[in-house]
Amino acid sequence: MVTAGRPGRLSVEPLSKYIDVREVSKNQSSLSFETRILPGVSVGEFRSRVLVSLDTGTQKLFRTVPVFAVIKPTLQPSVTKLTFGRIEGTTPVTKSFLVNYLGTKSLSKSDLVIDQSSNQGLEVGVRLVDPGKTWEVSVSLDPQKVASRVREEVTILLPDTEISPVKIKITGSKGESLS
Repeated sequence: MVTAGRPGRLSVEPLSKYIDVREVSKNQSSLSFETRILPGVSVGEFRSRVLVSLDTGTQKLFRTVPVFAVIKPTLQPSVTKLTFGRIEGTTPVTKSFLVNYLGTKSLSKSDLVIDQSSNQGLEVGVRLVDPGKTWEVSVSLDPQKVASRVREEVTILLPDTEISPVKIKITGSKGESLS
């Protein structure tokens, strides 16, 4: 709430395209407002200001109110890199990780899409663990389809949303057989 020491016209406006301001109540000497961060803000710290002005008719007074938020990604994987190390033999090796969804929309298993950059012996599967909130992503690496080193990337995304995709780096190498 902003309170003016004198009567006049109070107004408030955001100083960023990512802030929405809604006036809650207003009279000649006070103004209550709420701010909301809009979609599209980059993950990390967000800092901006809201401009509050008072027009008394004879003079205009301005104050800025700081707005600070920590923006977390809507899709949060439990890992950013999946390392298989050195794989030997002919049996595929599987590793798994979780992806948590922090949004408010209810999602199904088919809403999460996995995109592989190239398929050098990788097979990716998705299993819904907590409906609409958590998926288990399993990545299998087949040593018979790996030439020597694996340096891949798996992208996890929710199509038709403004949610930023998440990229997981996949690494490993094929061990030499001793015949």
